Amino acid sequence: MSASPWVDHEELLEENKHYPWFRTKDGTLTDRLFPDDVELNLDGWLKGCNDFLSTALPERQAYVLDNETRSAVFYQGSLNEIWAYRGQGKSIAVNALVKILVHGGDWLRFRSPGNKKVLLVDGELPKQQLQERLKEFVGQSDQLQILSPELMDNPKHFPALAIAAQQDFFLKAIEPFKPDVIVFDTLTRCFRFDTNDADAWLTVNDFLVRLRGLGYCVILVHHAGKNGTQRGRTDGDDNLDVSIKLDAPYGWQAGDGLAFKWIYEKVRHGGNLPDFEAAYDRDTKVWSLTQDERLAEVMALTHEGKSSRAIATKLDMTQSMVSRLQRKARAAGLDKLNEKIGVSQ
Repeated sequence: MSASPWVDHEELLEENKHYPWFRTKDGTLTDRLFPDDVELNLDGWLKGCNDFLSTALPERQAYVLDNETRSAVFYQGSLNEIWAYRGQGKSIAVNALVKILVHGGDWLRFRSPGNKKVLLVDGELPKQQLQERLKEFVGQSDQLQILSPELMDNPKHFPALAIAAQQDFFLKAIEPFKPDVIVFDTLTRCFRFDTNDADAWLTVNDFLVRLRGLGYCVILVHHAGKNGTQRGRTDGDDNLDVSIKLDAPYGWQAGDGLAFKWIYEKVRHGGNLPDFEAAYDRDTKVWSLTQDERLAEVMALTHEGKSSRAIATKLDMTQSMVSRLQRKARAAGLDKLNEKIGVSQ
């Protein structure tokens, strides 16, 4: 290895070729982090703690709030993900969020002040189905712009956002619109990369962090695999501010209609954000909050003094699910629930 602190050996160079600082302006690889013809200026690399803490930073706006706890769900300048197994309604749920982001108002537990510019990048749906869903779940709005290969003069020009050059082109293309929120539906179709490839994830994550730094609220829509976890590696989770899983309600089967459990897998800002269940009636076009039908049974057994293990065994469910239902009931008011199930104190 060279004695120069700015030179890496050839093997390390090859392993890290995806990093932009190992490339010259014309895109060729270089084994120098800082070429000889660049004058190094290390001023500003470090920031004193006292200076940083005394710096007045702009407050991040809360774009979507939990209507009951008043905690923020999605912030300005944030990375968020909604993921689910196919057919669980993740894209429709995102469309419903888009509606309150552009128009303002309530949806299920959520509220948004609205008047946010949203860019929907959809790489999956045929244009007929995309139009049908937007008519049903969003409505007309000058605040919403759509990027879809189905709507482009040349569908081949739809960007592959795992490629650095196309990331730059994408940012230039959306600059005139100046969106507040960018929805990528789905992660794999918009970025077009192997989610099991660690090197590809580094390029994708660098771009997502860049978007957050530019102030965009990013919502990624991602698939779950057959094992119930997200498809591919979990590298994408590290930078997320909020990760939400849509799961099937107890007893739900394909063909039962649109229903899901909204589960927070990660909330970096520590907000008070309870999980919940919801369903959509296609006939009446009405969303409603629902509850696990085992909730009353769990709380009746809890009131009898049964342990979570005993309840889980009796009702054929996991202890973690028992604890989740107990927390949910207590957050809603245990006395009121007990009254509903006929249990007196």
